[in-house]
Amino acid sequence: MRKKAFTTSDFSPSIQELCWFSPSPSADPAHQDKGQKDKGQINYVELFSLTDDDIPALLEIAQRYGDIVNLHPGNWDAPVHAWKALSQLSPKKVVPEALELINSIDLTDGDWFNDLHEPLADLAIREPETIPLFLAAMQEDQRHTETRSLILEATRWATVKTPQYQQAFYDILVNQLKEFRIDCRNYYALVVAELAFTEDMTQELKELLRKVCLEGLVNLSVVACNDGLKENVGLDFEEDPALKPIYEEFENIKKILCHFSDRDAVFSRQAILDAKECRERIIPSLIESVRDTTALARYEISYSDNTVTFAVHLLAEFQAKEALPALLDSLSLTEDQCYDYIYGDSLFESIPGMLYRLIGDDFDFYDEKLRDPKTPPVLRARLLSALPRLVKSKTLEEEKFFDLLAEYLRIATDENNEKFATDIVCDLVDSGNPKYWSLAQEAFDKDLVDEVMINRQSTEDYLHGKARFGKAGMERLFDGCDFTDTITELESWRWFQSDQDDDDDDDDDDDYDDEDDEYYNNMLQRYARAKLDRVLHTSAFVDDNEAADDIANRLETNQRIGRNDPCPCGSGKKYKMCCGKN
Repeated sequence: MRKKAFTTSDFSPSIQELCWFSPSPSADPAHQDKGQKDKGQINYVELFSLTDDDIPALLEIAQRYGDIVNLHPGNWDAPVHAWKALSQLSPKKVVPEALELINSIDLTDGDWFNDLHEPLADLAIREPETIPLFLAAMQEDQRHTETRSLILEATRWATVKTPQYQQAFYDILVNQLKEFRIDCRNYYALVVAELAFTEDMTQELKELLRKVCLEGLVNLSVVACNDGLKENVGLDFEEDPALKPIYEEFENIKKILCHFSDRDAVFSRQAILDAKECRERIIPSLIESVRDTTALARYEISYSDNTVTFAVHLLAEFQAKEALPALLDSLSLTEDQCYDYIYGDSLFESIPGMLYRLIGDDFDFYDEKLRDPKTPPVLRARLLSALPRLVKSKTLEEEKFFDLLAEYLRIATDENNEKFATDIVCDLVDSGNPKYWSLAQEAFDKDLVDEVMINRQSTEDYLHGKARFGKAGMERLFDGCDFTDTITELESWRWFQSDQDDDDDDDDDDDYDDEDDEYYNNMLQRYARAKLDRVLHTSAFVDDNEAADDIANRLETNQRIGRNDPCPCGSGKKYKMCCGKN
């Protein structure tokens, strides 16, 4: 759902006029008196002659909320006007579409409380029969925290005006707290803030609120000053000496997360060290970050900061097994969504090691997921990449590992699953065992192996021992790219190096390009030194001069090695599946 540059030319004249509308009387004298409701509220339906036929166009504009990159400065307010106009049209037609639409909007930067919750609430108030749709939407926990919060606020406002639904609203809030989810701290804060003012509060509810607050399931930075907690529950985190340290710890977590979210790609060494000091307390917030990023990625919305990068690495370092469901859920998306909107190159380089740190040597877990055709393709591929670590840990014998790959290849062939079959063949060739050739040949015959990744002749040569990496190939497969320390892993990332030690940088593009070219030239030189010896001594289907000339040519022309380029070592695989895999 990548959003293109916004243009109004495809809309009707009345909708175009709404897009450029300014409610300021001085901006448009013609609208000073027309279409004004009591208390200054604008009647968009009358002002722009709108009907229910305009709902699709208004929804398209409303989806642009917060998308200032693709909006002209003159119509930055167009999405807000569209939401307000929608609130004045048929609720039964608008509400189902609107509740789905807000999933695809990035609410993290906008002032949604002032802009959107009132139009949504107005729809429910005008047509109370739509309130059950809001109540159902409140219980959809795959939504982003900000989206769930918006729905909660709109529903709360609507039930105040329609008391017959108030009890159902509060019952949902109580049941959500009773789930004791560890990845809902910010949403739970809103729930607690609402329930804390319950009239005639029962002892059971009072104990529930105390439990979620004292066990760290709620973001206390948000609710610590809540008068309802102080007066009705007896929790004063700001003044009570016994509770104040808990509150201060959450304030510290808030500061750490602010450092992680720095959009200027600053490496937060001290923040990482601080996170390690409050490991148990910060884990739920890190998991919530992964969950929220996944919710946005489903609709191809980029999370515009670095929090998830630090979060997944720290969770893996902590071996926080409670984070596994959130990580698995993130890998249920498409490869493009995972790569472009969550993990980047970490999807291929780091995620298999992270999965291993969270799953450990539980062979049955890997085996069940790898055999199940319902396992999402990205998760299946990453689990396949993680499996060799069980050989390294002595959980699996090497021969058993390759026999398992053969079994998985039979499953992939039966499923006609090209992606899975290709990934398996790329690993199976490192066995150098001709007994697997008939299986691989069958996959090639059924056109289930991407020959851009690895071709038939290369596979046959590898499996018959004519041209394989041998010991070096085994090391590549079984050593992987594991890590145990977030600082060591991230501090060398180019992403965090661009502005380091460069106080004299004046943001000159030419200077940056020179620096960038130098970096890639040095990278290729390191690549050549590290790989050339192996290329010349282990690859039997390129001669030594050809391999040397290829790498020398890359150095001379400063040519970058793309992830999907053929590997210059001559293996026949793509670079990302061969020397670039580690």
